[in-house]
Amino acid sequence: MSKNYGETIRFYLVDVKDIVSDIARSQFSESELEQLADKILSAGCLVSPLLLKETGPMRYEVLERHFEYYAAVRANEKDEKRFLSGMVSAFVVKPPVESVVIEQAKLLGKTISDDKNKALPVTGNSYLSEVRMNNLESRLDNALQEIKSTQAKETQRLEESVKQLQSQIPKRLAPLEALNTSDINELALRFRASGMTNKKAAEAAKKIVGERKKIQFSSLKDVIERKAGLTDKTMVNFVDSVSFTI
Repeated sequence: MSKNYGETIRFYLVDVKDIVSDIARSQFSESELEQLADKILSAGCLVSPLLLKETGPMRYEVLERHFEYYAAVRANEKDEKRFLSGMVSAFVVKPPVESVVIEQAKLLGKTISDDKNKALPVTGNSYLSEVRMNNLESRLDNALQEIKSTQAKETQRLEESVKQLQSQIPKRLAPLEALNTSDINELALRFRASGMTNKKAAEAAKKIVGERKKIQFSSLKDVIERKAGLTDKTMVNFVDSVSFTI
């Protein structure tokens, strides 16, 4: 997948296995790489695009953000499925603007570090690694919070849908109790579940409600004898359907 920003820069999703770096992994703290790798896996992606140059067909070398690259490699080693199958976002830069883009990235990194850490003394590579980690952690934490918020909303929506469906399911009642206590709509629903057509179910429910207003049914036989909308056959089907209602 790519997006063209002119003839000199393209935005790609690149397999981390197709990328190399001319800076050794040993130059970076393994504990910091491990920490960022865990953040990448939590978010499901690396939110900071790498800067790459193309060295051959589907082969790339890191120009800037070597630390992020090695953290992505570690995330892929730990759990490839959670890490977009090892794909990272990257700007692939062509030679005419390679040096300019690198300088731009360095200046942007320095500006962010200066703005957020003016009171901190510069102590070399360990300080730069710490600043880089802080900036990346902030972006990853924001992405993770957004994912969690979306998941919480979706969970709430599903719970509400389940509750709505559960409210439409008739409660389990003894057949006689169902005939004496269910409202007309619930009775019609139960009769449809027993095999009646919509029209016959509605008519039977209306007759049941009308008869029980006079006096409640004393038995299932009483329902049939009072011709309240159920025959011997439909009563058997009704009893069976009520028995299997959850």
